[in-house]
Amino acid sequence: MRCNVKLKWEYLEIVDTKPSIIPTITIITARNEKIELTFEVSEKFGISYKKGEKIFLEFSREKIKPSSSFAFCGKTTLFSIKEEKDNSKVYLFSSGGFIIRLVSRQELQGLNITEDYFFCIDKH
Repeated sequence: MRCNVKLKWEYLEIVDTKPSIIPTITIITARNEKIELTFEVSEKFGISYKKGEKIFLEFSREKIKPSSSFAFCGKTTLFSIKEEKDNSKVYLFSSGGFIIRLVSRQELQGLNITEDYFFCIDKH
């Protein structure tokens, strides 16, 4: 039996927002001292992010209840784990076609390719 995975990172600062080549999609990049997060969000979701805002990210095998109306939550599948030249790990997730990219210097225990997880990105 698989154990539940619960990973949470606090106080990621949004360092970049830029339009995707796909209309209505914005690419957001945020980081703290442990991870860098890049994700895509549609303006149709009614959620916007600004440089300098603080957010948090949570992953779990169990459904995560949104903590605010600004939360971007859903189900996602891990489809790739790659090691970079600097020994960091890049985790790529797909959530209904939207990409979530997570870069960490440490291996994230409990995450396995082709498995489904729930995520929530919310503002502090």
